[in-house]
Amino acid sequence: AFAEAIQPLYAGGALTAAYDLSKKNEELKELELKNETQIYIFELVSAYLNSIHAQEQLKAAEENLLILK
Repeated sequence: AFAEAIQPLYAGGALTAAYDLSKKNEELKELELKNETQIYIFELVSAYLNSIHAQEQLKAAEENLLILK
């Protein structure tokens, strides 16, 4: 038994186009991952800042209660 490999001499640019498409898909996946990471970081920082804001509001409300007593 023997193996035979056949490679076309010219495929009308289909091989190059398929390779280029695979590279573009790889770039797209990397950009999507970066985007998801940035969204996650933004939501995390927003939640942290909202928490600090809520703590400050609570502190101000407690101080107002002490003043009113």
